Amino acid sequence: MVMLIAYFVLSEHIKVIKILGLVISASGALVLILSKGSLEIGQHHALGNFMLFLNTLFYAFYLVVVKPVMLKYKPITVMKGVFVVGLISLLPFGISDLATTQLGIIPPMIYASIIFVLLGPIFFAYLLNGWGLRYVQASTVSIYIYSQPVIAALVALTAGTDTLYVKKITAAALVLQEFTWLVSDQMAGW
Repeated sequence: MVMLIAYFVLSEHIKVIKILGLVISASGALVLILSKGSLEIGQHHALGNFMLFLNTLFYAFYLVVVKPVMLKYKPITVMKGVFVVGLISLLPFGISDLATTQLGIIPPMIYASIIFVLLGPIFFAYLLNGWGLRYVQASTVSIYIYSQPVIAALVALTAGTDTLYVKKITAAALVLQEFTWLVSDQMAGW
């Protein structure tokens, strides 16, 4: 989606090698996802699948629209603005739940987990994406999302909650091949 939106909005070129790499990388991510049987498509999941599609579409637009902004401002400045707008727009939906939550009974480990999620996969990920947008195309930044299932598998292996087998190694290799193509393509452009 990012590649198509960037093509129309930012006039980014779509190279055949990038499409091929994207297809191979996506197949690796799908192998990891489908190996657990976690992708369900059907009437019972239509709303959730539609919301996931909208999330992907809006994130694609975000990556394309924010690229020119990242060239003008520092990523940390843009992230502050994005998170303030996000807080203001979501506050009406969550303020009543927040007001009725008994914060004193929440264990410290839960607070530590919340802080980890807010800083790691949210704040730093957006910050690094913003930094990347200053130097590479929006479609290139979007491809790094395929690394998430690989990282999740590595975390699960490290935590001892999952096992390593040939299908995972193959999927990870398919996903990671895209990074080598991207790095060589970007280096050629420098």
